[in-house]
Order: sequence, then structure tokens, then C-alpha cells
Amino acid sequence: MPKHHRSRKETDQIALQFYNDKLLHNPTLRQNCEDRHVLDETITAWKDEQYRLTGVPIKGMSRSQFIFSLRSRWKLIDVKVAEENVIVWSDRADYLQSSSSSSAAVVVPAHVNVHVDSKADKIAKTIERIRNSRQEMESNRDGIVIDPITFDGNDDVQSGGGGVLRIGELASQTVRIRNTSYMDVHCNLKDNVSSLR
Repeated sequence: MPKHHRSRKETDQIALQFYNDKLLHNPTLRQNCEDRHVLDETITAWKDEQYRLTGVPIKGMSRSQFIFSLRSRWKLIDVKVAEENVIVWSDRADYLQSSSSSSAAVVVPAHVNVHVDSKADKIAKTIERIRNSRQEMESNRDGIVIDPITFDGNDDVQSGGGGVLRIGELASQTVRIRNTSYMDVHCNLKDNVSSLR
């Protein structure tokens, strides 16, 4: 079956449509999508929604193409920190639709004291917030206890967190979940969630 190839103009328009539909008027979701894992899931969900609405699947456009267009064409993403799977939205993102110019200015009354974070500060704050959010997501709650994730039979990987798995070596990852609540809990495990850099 031949692959569907989209022009750059098409991918740019689809990426902007995604942003307008899902993120423009939802600052909470937009902030959550600074975590690349959440953004990827949001893009996939939006593509599924479009298929249900139109009956036409959005083929020939990967999640990385969405991000590339949002960053390079529409300037909605200021920076991407690949090591942390974090993206930072541009300050102009909220004002793109209010002006035909991509360099729209925001007028602030003279008496208002405005502190503008440097790019480095913005990145550091975003990374810290996402790390805390991931730790909270993995923490115990409502009687569900999750033991620390370990790698069985590989002391190097297990001990340092920065361990190296050599070519041909096998590491088994163990996740222990105990239900100490008063109700049954249904657990789902996604393959991509269990991967580790």
C-alpha cells in the first residue's frame, strides 16, 4: 500500500488546525502538553476525533511533523528540550489568532510591573514542573501503592539510574502495585509508558 505524502503547506495547516481545535482555548491542556508524552497522546486523540467526525483518517503526518510545523512555521513552540521530552510554548502563542502578524505586540498598562523570565528561566521552570508532575503521577494515592521501579538481575542499571545496558544484555523491569484500598482497581499498562531512556 503506497504511503500518503503531504506537502509542507498541508502539514502546516493541519498542525495549526490541531492547535486551534485543542490548545488555543485550553491553557491548562496547553501547559500539560509541555510534557512531550502528553502532547503526543493529545495529537493522537485529536487525529482519532477528526477521523470520527469526517470519516477521513489523517495519514502521512507523524506527531513529530506536528511539532516541527508548530515550531518552525507557526512559531508556537519556543524551544524543545529533547533530553527531558519537554517543549516550551512561545509567548506569542496566545496572541497568534488576534493579529495577522506573527509578531503581535501585547500592550501592558504603564503602572503594571511585569517580570519577564529569560528563556533559560522559562525552560528550567517548565522542566521542574514536569518532573514534579511525573513524580506525582507515579506516587501512591487512594490506597494504591507503587513500589520503586527496579531492574531485576542487573546491578549496574538498578543502582545508579544512569546505568548502561550493554549490547546483548537483558534487563527485566519490575513494577509492583499493591491495592490496599477497599475496592477493586482495573490497571492498564501502555508499552510506550514503560520505556526508559
